[in-house]
Amino acid sequence: MAFLNRTERRQAEAIAQIAYCNPFLPERLKWERQVLGARYQEGSAVMNLPSSMVEEERVFGNFLLIAKRAQELADAMRVRVLAGQCTREDDQKLYRETILFTLYGKYFSLTNLSPPGPSAPPDAGLIISKVS
Repeated sequence: MAFLNRTERRQAEAIAQIAYCNPFLPERLKWERQVLGARYQEGSAVMNLPSSMVEEERVFGNFLLIAKRAQELADAMRVRVLAGQCTREDDQKLYRETILFTLYGKYFSLTNLSPPGPSAPPDAGLIISKVS
């Protein structure tokens, strides 16, 4: 049995490309479309950081959907790894890249992008918040 079916492989490969591409270039949109298919949300070709946390979901809507799909793939892949089905090097690489993206997606937050204010403790910019 193959480690990944054709759709899963295409999605995992696109997730890996998203992880390595410049998020501010239109190339990112091609990979997002490949992962999300009909669930892809059209938006601006250029990503602009929102001015408030309220806009985070609107600006990063596709990212949040991709992070969810990456988690689903990682869960399915883990079961197959434990069953001994992940023997090819390229499958192992896709599994690692999917896990890395999943971890990034799990802890991504605009909180991490904001510099700490003048009265904030020195590690305030390092706060990690979970994206569900």
